[in-house]
Amino acid sequence: MRRIIIAAFLFLMAGLGLVADALSTHAWADDQDRIAAVVNDEVVTVRDLEERVRMALALSQLKDSVESRKRVVPQVLRKMIDEHLAMQESKRFKMSVSSKEVDENIHFVEKQNNMPEGTLIAELGRIGVSAEALREQFTADITWQRLSIGMYQQTIKVGDDEITERMEAIAAKLGKPEYLVADITLLVDQQSQEEATRNLGERLIEQLKAGAPFPVLASQFSQSASAVSGGNLGWISEDGVDDELFAVIKEMTPGTASKLIRTSDGFHIVALVSRRIAGTGINGAESTITYSKIVLPLPAKDPPPRNVLISKADTLMRGQRSCDAFDAKGKKEGAVSQERIGPLKLASLPQATQSLLMNVPAGEIALPVEDIKGVSVYMMCRREDKSAPLPSREAVRRQIEGERIDLLATRHMRDLRRAAFIDTRL
Repeated sequence: MRRIIIAAFLFLMAGLGLVADALSTHAWADDQDRIAAVVNDEVVTVRDLEERVRMALALSQLKDSVESRKRVVPQVLRKMIDEHLAMQESKRFKMSVSSKEVDENIHFVEKQNNMPEGTLIAELGRIGVSAEALREQFTADITWQRLSIGMYQQTIKVGDDEITERMEAIAAKLGKPEYLVADITLLVDQQSQEEATRNLGERLIEQLKAGAPFPVLASQFSQSASAVSGGNLGWISEDGVDDELFAVIKEMTPGTASKLIRTSDGFHIVALVSRRIAGTGINGAESTITYSKIVLPLPAKDPPPRNVLISKADTLMRGQRSCDAFDAKGKKEGAVSQERIGPLKLASLPQATQSLLMNVPAGEIALPVEDIKGVSVYMMCRREDKSAPLPSREAVRRQIEGERIDLLATRHMRDLRRAAFIDTRL
């Protein structure tokens, strides 16, 4: 079950520059105790908002400038208002989550971004963001997820005919292409939001090109249920997303992100993680693979940040269509080591390498990773995958149930916003 993030943007007179002035890096001496918004009987102070804005900018690797804040502030404040509504609703149902659960989710985000445990809180602390601000965001997300399941799971009945129909549809897709996709959704509920939303989307694309991690941008800015998992939509086929999105996805190269895509609900940025033929490559333990690995050297002086190094390595090596061409390119670029490995069982490799190569098709490269010697890049030369069986009826039932819980929770948050007293004061 994924976190539900619903709501229209709250635009705070950005066109007049008032948001930028109030939240500029030079105008804080007297303003931090002002009220930014009232949500029923609770307040969001400018101090609270500033802390969360700094966190969003840092995690998204956006430059802390007046222009960036104009684009980010409405998104951050909207999310904080949603969090207050979620926590207020949880009190009504006497729902709570433990500190341990919050810690586990923070550690999961660190793992997603190859960060040692504890690094995220420490890094945010250096820019003046408290551990409490981060924990409050995670607490609200987990609480809303838990609350949605509790409210609706028992009321949803999935019939045998529905399960059979879904299984027949899955079977019909075997042997056809499917795509592992992540998404950032920026909703547009009113025409007046169009330009500001488009500008934010273009800025996020610039950050992706500069090496910002897609999962982090998705978790901070996406307004879809997949935000909690870094935008991950899982494996999809032609009928799994809007036609406008699929037309772009099927032409993409794994490891790349799209341009801004306008659909009926707003703007989207999609990332293609991998692709495969449906029904293969699911059971990694049974896959036999051969791959090539090169290590590109770090710059001798003033190496750029890790994300920039990885982005440059990815751009440099992607596009090679065979391991021979990949190896030749590595040699040309001065690789400090090169090796061809396999054939061997994927399950025999270290867990980190398994995860890296699990869904990489033959002829494609995995996302580069930094190691002691430099930046390691892997290319899949050959792989033999066992055909995967159809999911069980119980697994399909859970899938349908989860989809319905997401939909009902979306409607519930929309109703909470409509019924609430929400007053923005910037």
